[in-house]
Order: sequence, then structure tokens, then C-alpha cells
Amino acid sequence: MASFLLSKNVFTYCFFMTGTLLNCAVVEVLQRVTSLEDISEQDAKQLSSVFGTISSAGRELISSDQPASIYKFVPKWNKMEEMKLLLTARLREIADRWADGKGPLASEFTAAELKQLIRALFQNTEKRAAVLASITDL
Repeated sequence: MASFLLSKNVFTYCFFMTGTLLNCAVVEVLQRVTSLEDISEQDAKQLSSVFGTISSAGRELISSDQPASIYKFVPKWNKMEEMKLLLTARLREIADRWADGKGPLASEFTAAELKQLIRALFQNTEKRAAVLASITDL
């Protein structure tokens, strides 16, 4: 039986290409979800599950000795993880994660993107209006 080993350059190139393809898929799904005008609670749970599946499969595809490699090879990984949380979060959690433009949501989403998602996910209430008003561009 012959053993098949890749050179370090070929191995790194394969990781890079796998990461690039995975990143393209993540970007596409993120763009489609961000553009939705109305997301029901059930749809939000299903979309969060889709992101969970992508996350699990992605970690298997980009398995390496370095745990941070997923972030290196898939630049939009953090945004996907934040979207997964956002889809099932309460308004208070979203406001906390925005943290006046300094939290993890602010590092991955623009104020306009986040406002669009909040409008799609939550009914028009005073709480929603207050959270929307607190989300501003810096």
C-alpha cells in the first residue's frame, strides 16, 4: 500500500482553497439573511441551525493543530457566529452585544445591517424602537 503525503506548500494551498470556498458560502448565506425583510421566530431558529451546521462542518474541514486557523482561512467566520447568536437572541442581548458600538456585534455588523436584522426579527414595539435608537454609526 502506497502512502500519499502532500508537501507543506500543497497542504497549505488546499487549506487556503477550502477556506476560500467556505468563506464564499458563508458570505452568500449572510448576505441573503441580512437582506430578509421579515424573519419569523421559527425561520430564525432554522437559520441559526443552518449556521450551526456550517460551523460544525467548517471546523471539521479546517481542522488543524492551530485552533485559530478557522479565522485565518475563513475571514467571515466571526460574523457567521454572531449571526447565529443574533437569530435567537432577545433584544436586550442584542443591545448588550452591540455595547454602544464597541461590542462583538459592532465589530461584525454595520449599524444599518443590525437595524435591518432587528426590524426583520422583532415586531414593532417600544422596546424595539429604543434598541434601534441606541444603535448608531460611530
